[in-house]
Amino acid sequence: MDKRRLKWKQPLLIGLLWLAFLKTAWPASDLFRSVPPGPDTLEVLWALRWYREALGNGQSPFFYPLAFAPLGWHTANLAHPPPLIGLMLPWAVIGGEAFAFNVFGWIAMTLAFGGMYRLSLRRSRDPWIAVAAGMAYAFLNTAYSGLREFGGHLHVMGGLALLPWLILDLERARAQGWRGPSRWRAGVWWGMAALMHLQMLPIASIPVLVLGIDRKRWRESVRALALIAFVALTIAGPWALLFRWSFTEDHMQPHAIDLLAGTGYDWGFAFQWNPYSPFRAWMGPAAGLPQSPPIGLLPWVTGGLALAGWGLFRRDGPLASSRLLAIAAIGAALSAGVALKWRGPIVVGWSTTLEAVYQTMWRWAYTLNPSFMMESPQVPPAFRDRLYSPLLLLGLLFPILPYAAAIGRFASLFVLGGIAAASEAITRLVRHRLTRAGVSLAWILEVFSVASPGWPWPLPSHPVYEWLRGRAEQGMVLELDLIPNLSIRHSAFALLQTLDHRKPAVNGWGSFYPRWFIQLRAWVFDSPSRVRHLEGLGVQFLILHGVQSRPDLLTMFSDLPLHCFDSPRIPGLWDERICAIELSGLPTSSFTNLFLISGWSGVEPWGVWAESTAAEAAWLVRKPAAFRLEVQAFPMCPADRPQRITIFVNGLRMAERVFPGCKESQWTLVIPADRVQRGWNMLDLRFAYARSPAEATGGANPDPRSLSVGFRRLWIYEERKQ
Repeated sequence: MDKRRLKWKQPLLIGLLWLAFLKTAWPASDLFRSVPPGPDTLEVLWALRWYREALGNGQSPFFYPLAFAPLGWHTANLAHPPPLIGLMLPWAVIGGEAFAFNVFGWIAMTLAFGGMYRLSLRRSRDPWIAVAAGMAYAFLNTAYSGLREFGGHLHVMGGLALLPWLILDLERARAQGWRGPSRWRAGVWWGMAALMHLQMLPIASIPVLVLGIDRKRWRESVRALALIAFVALTIAGPWALLFRWSFTEDHMQPHAIDLLAGTGYDWGFAFQWNPYSPFRAWMGPAAGLPQSPPIGLLPWVTGGLALAGWGLFRRDGPLASSRLLAIAAIGAALSAGVALKWRGPIVVGWSTTLEAVYQTMWRWAYTLNPSFMMESPQVPPAFRDRLYSPLLLLGLLFPILPYAAAIGRFASLFVLGGIAAASEAITRLVRHRLTRAGVSLAWILEVFSVASPGWPWPLPSHPVYEWLRGRAEQGMVLELDLIPNLSIRHSAFALLQTLDHRKPAVNGWGSFYPRWFIQLRAWVFDSPSRVRHLEGLGVQFLILHGVQSRPDLLTMFSDLPLHCFDSPRIPGLWDERICAIELSGLPTSSFTNLFLISGWSGVEPWGVWAESTAAEAAWLVRKPAAFRLEVQAFPMCPADRPQRITIFVNGLRMAERVFPGCKESQWTLVIPADRVQRGWNMLDLRFAYARSPAEATGGANPDPRSLSVGFRRLWIYEERKQ
């Protein structure tokens, strides 16, 4: 009778304990009316609202016309992918977006706890050690800390929650001689994890390979690995293809080595007290935490037990967790990224030999993938004297890495392997049952976390967006940051607000930017006054953030009415004064509708001079089509030879024109559709010579500018079929 009661009482007690811990640690106090704070949370809430709206109206949710305007945005390259949003939609219908977010997070955290509980129980045979291990994995992997620091991270949370279940079935399949249904289930777990987050393909491949390569049953294990990979790719393949298509369609820019160097795991902050513990204040300066806690860690008790497990392995030989320790070591090496860190980048003086090695590695990598190496055939000055890892070349062997924003997520393998070793260490080292319970309790208390109530949902709208919604005009919106300098804002807040004011925004959100957006940001950042000339793109409203810190930057708009609004105070969300400017009535260029990138003098009432012997301009295209370029121009005269213009479109030579003497010329050029691409298109103009008016007039005109051709009209438009 007692045993029968224990069978249901113990699981019930464990379940209630887990739910109590999760309720305390989840950063949203009301499942229906609050959400974890952070921009990535707003990304998920926006996706839920947009998918519901699009599907309800019979539209495709995979294209959003109100972001990255005027071209729009294919949403399948969002970090939180369509399969995950699809799983959340039923909960959103039942209880709203906040309820869907919180319920999915609770389910994912519970799966992580349950999987690690089962994995640890196989090693320790002690349910309370397994409870401590399950809690440690759920709260210490990179998903929970990512949620606390940035919000969102449900895609990482969902993917990592399935990792222990994948390992469980891999171990079962290995024990069964690579026969039975465990092989299929392992493939399903891997595929489902990749549906949550594509980075789980390379992350989960580490345990698949380490546990799947069996020298005693080589052929059987190879066949099993092929089956597991086939099942996983069958599940995740369609989503991966959709992501790739969306990425290509929007001309997104993959990440380069500078981001992988910046997002690598900093091992100087790995072993420390839990930053979300209610006992942290008692630790005082000894906690040694940075201002921004690390994403994933092994605190003191967990880390000490993991090291004990490693010591047992070194002393006594193979453990049940030996292969998981190997997985942990590989995860640790990969999570460091391309540049090793210990409380900041590790800087070493390069010897002649070390410099030769790194320069050779960099050149090889540049030859294989120039864009990944920042188009630099040699190590840039900012990258010198740093200690690099082999991932410098591995990033080229694994093509998915340039698409992974946070390489430090491989640290989750280190956390998982360390926790498995820790649970086995308690079992082997602590024989007395009461002492073992005490160690388990200390472990549970270490990972116990508390959280703030979260943000209210629905969010109160900022008055500036209420003003924007009330404007009848349908021009585009451009949001700008004034801190530290004027730049185009990349914000989940701006994305979410487009669903309310319903005006297309040049701004967008996500882990990747379209190439044209990056170029536009650089164009504006290079000369902030250019934002006044964006009306030709269709921009009618400017939203300015940071005006209280940089009032000096508002002087460029002193001739325009400024509408400023105070914020409802929600820390981390609205806590600033935001201003709006309407560009209607601003004098626009009548001679060109192109973005003048470089090689141009200041705009004058009649047009603009091209300076030196080369000038660049650009235009945005929604869909490739034939375009017509109208040119009306005159050369700088007198000169000892005829002026000549050579026209290149996207790097390809299109035409050449020679001016007859000093006379003004006018012509049109048809650009075929196969020379035009979606997004940013470059128009390069090369000139035969340039000279200054001072030189041409013998000093009568003191103008020192080196001028080549003056343009009265430089206009491009789509060629309409008759």
